[in-house]
Amino acid sequence: MPGSRPGGCLAPGRLRGARIGAHLRDALRETLVHLGGAPLQGGLYVRANPWELYVGEAAHRLGT
Repeated sequence: MPGSRPGGCLAPGRLRGARIGAHLRDALRETLVHLGGAPLQGGLYVRANPWELYVGEAAHRLGT
């Protein structure tokens, strides 16, 4: 998945290269927080438990 990193980290800001709209990027960020993600810096989110499946489903639902 674009923007994913090992260890439960995700950087939705990296999705800018895919030319998605700011509203979609913001919706994904809100979803990450809803899933229990914590923003670290520069659009990098972490969560203690694996969340790749949930993030993938959210991204697919948002059309990213």
